[in-house]
Amino acid sequence: MTTASIKWIDSQGREQFYPLSAGEILIGRKSDADIILANPSVSRHHAKLVRGGQDYSIIDLSNTNVTYVNGQRIKQQRLHHGDRIRLGQDRTELCYLTGVSESASTAFNLEGGDLEKSLASLASILPGGYSQHSDLEKISSILDFQYQWGKVFSAEGTFEQILRSTLKISGAERGYILLKQQDRFEYVIGMNDRGQNLPQSDFRASQTVVRQVARDGKPIYMASGIAEEFAEQKSILTLNIRSLACMPLRWMLPESDTAEVRGVLYLDSTGSMRELSGLDEKILGKLALEAGNVFEKLEMIKTFEERRTLQLELALAQETQKNLQNELRAAEELRRAESQVLLSENAASMGRFAAALSHDLNSPLAVLRSALQSCNALAEKEATLPVEKRREIEEIEAQLRRSAIESTDRLHQIILRMQRFTNMDRKETLLVDLNSLLQDVVDVLRLQIKEGVALELDLQSIPRIRVRPQQISAVFSNLLQNALEGLTSAGHVWLTTSQAGSQVQIVVRDDGRGISPEELAGI
Repeated sequence: MTTASIKWIDSQGREQFYPLSAGEILIGRKSDADIILANPSVSRHHAKLVRGGQDYSIIDLSNTNVTYVNGQRIKQQRLHHGDRIRLGQDRTELCYLTGVSESASTAFNLEGGDLEKSLASLASILPGGYSQHSDLEKISSILDFQYQWGKVFSAEGTFEQILRSTLKISGAERGYILLKQQDRFEYVIGMNDRGQNLPQSDFRASQTVVRQVARDGKPIYMASGIAEEFAEQKSILTLNIRSLACMPLRWMLPESDTAEVRGVLYLDSTGSMRELSGLDEKILGKLALEAGNVFEKLEMIKTFEERRTLQLELALAQETQKNLQNELRAAEELRRAESQVLLSENAASMGRFAAALSHDLNSPLAVLRSALQSCNALAEKEATLPVEKRREIEEIEAQLRRSAIESTDRLHQIILRMQRFTNMDRKETLLVDLNSLLQDVVDVLRLQIKEGVALELDLQSIPRIRVRPQQISAVFSNLLQNALEGLTSAGHVWLTTSQAGSQVQIVVRDDGRGISPEELAGI
């Protein structure tokens, strides 16, 4: 039977091989694709391969980017051995092969692929009839950058290479790459014209220029003087800036289809910068584009890591899924039972509180339970694994422990938030039968009383008084809950009401260990 496969060179210069066996294979930028290509010119779902008999056909799925086979734009075409598939404006290339093994030699190789990409990129930005001698330095800069990009990907190293090239071409003294964060710009990296990295503490830039470029998406270049609308800006006067440039950086997030301005490349100088030729403008534009590609690649890497982490967590939690669903159903049944017990307006309010609390607690409880059960499962398997695998298991266990701690912290915050909510929910003062109100509170708490613990009531006849029922319910609910939780497997809590002259007394006492002076001081 004929075997088929796809080969391509990834962004780090490594040859990738994907054997074709499924009926359909999705190609795109999104993380759910079978063949994932981290390139901004590739759509999230760009194309798919469909098997027909022993052969495959390719179908273009993109509305904005295009698909080529052997240089011809297609919507659907049957593939033959050696066909070259190119996707998007940058024409990311894949090769369709039949009847060959993974180790077989193909037209793809690292040196040839990098050289072809460098020459293609250079040809796309160079105008016809350029002066080889006057532009040699500029051509060298862009080729050197492309070589470094293809050789090995390092975000910091690539940003340094971009700044080094832009400073060399523009003649600026300082250069920065800034990341847009809502209404401010975050420092990423800086460099001076001597190739020295600038610390964030030395960062100074014209915020007016930066904000305008980010808003309009158009570059600003002032080589021989500052334009009148910027000349009086405080930052420009303070830094004695005589020339500056600022270019937008665009890239797409993994779940978006359009590139937006999400950062800027900023240059300035206390003297004049070089006047730009057409070649200079195109090279600087290319470098700004590549800076955006670096950010996009970082987003893709983050998405891939999150996807791998999620897959691992789902695999570890698969055995506990049914039990978790049963716990969630039991919690929902308990919520409904509590709601039915409540008879008065205050009871209805507490029912809504219990429902909201149950809903908010489900998520962190699920994560906490999954993390603990996964740790138990890993502990049973760890003894049978080799040493190198045990280190991986230890890292996973550490991550699960962090998840458990985060879940408990979240539960604590939920409780604090809901307590504040119940104390402020209802402010009107009503004439209330406190015995009835306290009875409702106790009815709700009885569902949570531990075995062996007794809650005894002595509700004597007292007059109705004016209170804020929602707040007073929360007060006694918390008081009784703390008393019950402070007891061990056996103990008593007594709740008594009585009238003393013109006053009403409500007493809660228990036979627990009490509160130490140190603990009391912290309350």
